[in-house]
Amino acid sequence: MDDAHDHPDFQVTNPWYIVSVERLDAETVDLVMRKVAVSSGLDQLAYRETEIDALWSLVHMAVRAGRPGADHALALLWTAHDAVGEGDVNLALTALAQLKDMENLEEVGVPGAVPTSMH
Repeated sequence: MDDAHDHPDFQVTNPWYIVSVERLDAETVDLVMRKVAVSSGLDQLAYRETEIDALWSLVHMAVRAGRPGADHALALLWTAHDAVGEGDVNLALTALAQLKDMENLEEVGVPGAVPTSMH
């Protein structure tokens, strides 16, 4: 018998499911965006902040490594993080969409990096 919790739609539509951020790519950013879009409560938005923090950590490592585009990606993630913290889901989604659409997004990411806390 299939467990409903393992179904991909459940993971996307359930705001209590936390995204495991392991790499910086359009697919991961899209998943975080989908979670932001379905989150409404402060607890749920706090989960979204942690996911954005994990993306931020990956980009911060890229900034330190001097990767092209990393500074811009970091600025977008700061905007998204602050917007989620203030409950401005639309602004967060706009910033994350810009990040997702960056031409060199996957080149910005640091392969094999393990995210750490933003703080």
